[in-house]
Amino acid sequence: MEGFDLRLLLTLGTCFATVVSAAAIARFQLKNLVDKADQLQRSIGMLDQRLDKSEQNISLLQSKLAVIVSMNDPDKMERHWRELTSIGKDIEWLKENVKGIKNAASR
Repeated sequence: MEGFDLRLLLTLGTCFATVVSAAAIARFQLKNLVDKADQLQRSIGMLDQRLDKSEQNISLLQSKLAVIVSMNDPDKMERHWRELTSIGKDIEWLKENVKGIKNAASR
């Protein structure tokens, strides 16, 4: 053991302690990275669910808007106004006829 003096053993011990402490630090940092990756994965899952819900709401609102747009179509509105005007004229004509019938019956 002539090559192993106290100085060499001290140097080897220091190197061993450094390697062991570096491995412990690396293990701790890897654990932290794995934990953060799990948290990010859960966050991505929650964001994906929120995105799905938002897309469903957008689709629902688009269909409701399409119904409202079709209800307010100018051609349909014009046709409805013509029908209402025609119905109003028919009511006036019926009122006149009822007045005539009442007048004839009262004589």
